[in-house]
Amino acid sequence: MIVSSAEVAYLSACSTSEPALDVADEALHITAAFQRADYQHVIGTLWPLHDGTAAFTFEALAFTEWNPGKSNP
Repeated sequence: MIVSSAEVAYLSACSTSEPALDVADEALHITAAFQRADYQHVIGTLWPLHDGTAAFTFEALAFTEWNPGKSNP
């Protein structure tokens, strides 16, 4: 799957960048798959996180992206 106009993928599920145990020396995870599909920027996690933390991070990222030069209220 190639997505030519994709810019950002925000993967808020737990451990989306954690490699499988049987291939720990290779970058085989869902985050790498999005990069391979030509997303310019991919944000994933290496550890479990709470839903509230994921939502807060996305809101801060989205505000910064859509309101450059302004501080997050």
